[in-house]
Amino acid sequence: MKTLRKKLDPWMWRLAKGMVLGVVGMCGCGAGAVSAELELPRLSGATPRNVVFILADDHRYDALGFLGHPWLETPHLDALARGGVHCRNAFVTTALCSPSRASTLTGKNGLNVNGKRVPQKGYITDELTDYALAWLRARPAGQPFFLYLSHKAVHAEFVPAERHRGRYRDRPWRAPANQADTAANYGDKPMWLKNQRNSWHGVDFPYHSDLNIEHYYKAYCETLLALDDSVGRVVGFLRSAGPGPTRAGRSRRARRSHSAPGSLAESRSGWR
Repeated sequence: MKTLRKKLDPWMWRLAKGMVLGVVGMCGCGAGAVSAELELPRLSGATPRNVVFILADDHRYDALGFLGHPWLETPHLDALARGGVHCRNAFVTTALCSPSRASTLTGKNGLNVNGKRVPQKGYITDELTDYALAWLRARPAGQPFFLYLSHKAVHAEFVPAERHRGRYRDRPWRAPANQADTAANYGDKPMWLKNQRNSWHGVDFPYHSDLNIEHYYKAYCETLLALDDSVGRVVGFLRSAGPGPTRAGRSRRARRSHSAPGSLAESRSGWR
């Protein structure tokens, strides 16, 4: 713990003592029976941790400002990495959407709150964050909690929030070097890899259409900005509420008009 304290900034250290906050680009989860051997004894005098788990879908490993992207802005994600821990090597057994969410999916389409389908009212990344914050504000004082905020972002189709649309339209872009259809690029690579150029996800005929990859990538980056906003809103609330269990009375002025939903909010719907 002393080593961890040296790596975290002061606020993140205070938060870590009472809260575990994580943002995962793609989570591989497996559900199964809980063995009695895995049950840990309760430590005398230990305070239960609160957990906030935020999942981003199809988030490229390099689509983060702190990793040196030339123009993508992710200040809130950057702050988590700067004040917490960034895992440079991470692996999943099945890097696909549904298997990685298998332990929490309800199996229904649309926006689900506590397993019930509800109508979508706005931009889905913002709306899921609204549900998460409303639930945090309504938590009883003194009780530990686990919040699972599972975003559709940044999954295709990429439709940015109106406040971010066109932000990177004029930014310079160039195709990655490994996209070149040259002997130098493919000389030491298997033929099946080159054949993927003309597949559904290939660069020569993406999605069997005339899709412009530059425009597509910039739309991806603009869509990612709402996810960074979401992290900022959640962290901002945790800062204002303090490192311990949240107290409903501390954020009454920021409450939404709708009633507080459950702790698991998940979307499999479109963006609009």
